[in-house]
Amino acid sequence: LVVEVTYSVRWFFVMLTVFVVSMIWVVDYPVDPTQATLGGLMANSRPGSLGRIWHYFLSVYRIGLLGDTMESQIDNMRGANYLWFIFVATTYIINITLLNLLIAIMSSSYEDISSRAAVMVSRERWAMLGETEFSSAGVSSWV
Repeated sequence: LVVEVTYSVRWFFVMLTVFVVSMIWVVDYPVDPTQATLGGLMANSRPGSLGRIWHYFLSVYRIGLLGDTMESQIDNMRGANYLWFIFVATTYIINITLLNLLIAIMSSSYEDISSRAAVMVSRERWAMLGETEFSSAGVSSWV
């Protein structure tokens, strides 16, 4: 049951990864490394470094999953309207759309597994019924 549900949810995790990675890329809005971004001041790290990407990941996590608006950081940056749009889009995509997709996938998987389980139970009942009739017909005395 767990393996089948995990297997059917794999595309959800692919989509979640794509959305989070794309939002990490978009959060790096100020190109000037001395200017604060949503991930924090990155003056000492070069573009593409692990520390910089980690800060961006944390900022996307705070925005999308925790709903932290980080108002003081957003309002003081250039392009604040653009970043508010990113905040709303990230919150909508991660929280509403992807969680609804996850619920739909899980319910579909549960329905498929339940229908297969019902078929297997009925097969077992027919097999047990056949064994009972076979042994009550006196066939066991032939052996």
